[in-house]
Amino acid sequence: MLVGYYHIYGRSQDPHCAELINYLNNTGFEYVFTLTDFSPEYEHSITKRCKRDYTPIITSVTIAGEEDIIGGFEEAMEHIKSMTKS
Repeated sequence: MLVGYYHIYGRSQDPHCAELINYLNNTGFEYVFTLTDFSPEYEHSITKRCKRDYTPIITSVTIAGEEDIIGGFEEAMEHIKSMTKS
């Protein structure tokens, strides 16, 4: 799967979001960051759709626009590090 970009759903003060964003910036991957700070209802709908208990939630979006759930912070870091090795 060719990743077009990563989509991060999370909170502005979450240290995991900050670490993930810094890592993506340093490795050159594209990403968008959707803040859930101001809509608990939206955050709830994302966690429910992705079957997660909390944010951050990271997905990969293909060039064709298909979005696949990677998981939370640890899964995302593992996934992105494996992509840098390819």
